[in-house]
Amino acid sequence: MNLYIVRHGQTEWNIIGRMQGSSDIPLNQVGRQQAENVARRFQSIPLHAAYASPLSRAYDTAEAIVRGRSLFIEKEPALIEVGFGVWEGKSFEEMDSVYAEPFHAFMNDPEHFPAPQGGDDMQKRLVDMRAFLQRLLQQYTQGENVLLVTHGFAIRILLSVIMDAPLKYMSAFFMGNTSISIIRYEHGRPRIELLGDCSHNPEGIGVG
Repeated sequence: MNLYIVRHGQTEWNIIGRMQGSSDIPLNQVGRQQAENVARRFQSIPLHAAYASPLSRAYDTAEAIVRGRSLFIEKEPALIEVGFGVWEGKSFEEMDSVYAEPFHAFMNDPEHFPAPQGGDDMQKRLVDMRAFLQRLLQQYTQGENVLLVTHGFAIRILLSVIMDAPLKYMSAFFMGNTSISIIRYEHGRPRIELLGDCSHNPEGIGVG
């Protein structure tokens, strides 16, 4: 099985620097163009299955990629972005001033520092992602290509599970808007072939 992991396109909250989390913020005009750009990257790649976060910015990105194919996009709860509770909608400047201590503690070690009120339990998110990955490994055979369209923090959770590494180490990986990462499984073992590539966008990387 080959996993093609794509982050969603740009949103207005990406531009102005607000915590999105599980808030359903749609793609902006640039984000829709980025979705078309990444879709062109996939034109020559056969896809056997497609899964996306239920949030519109990810699902609409997935729709652009699979357009013209006889392929159903399955909405997968494990791929939804982490819920940040009362932090959602706050600017990163506000996070650094009003919520600096809990915010940086959570971002540096999310497995051991809780999200704010109303936020996700990271241990549960890891369990759910691990179960989803196991389902994929059982369902798809070597060589089959599976598209996953999701979010920045959710990709960190997925990589943590794939690499069997603490989630805190995943903060080193920046995934720009519509970045592509490729993980190939051979005999049940993962191999990272590509990580966070945004070369299909004129600006090279996403904004946040």
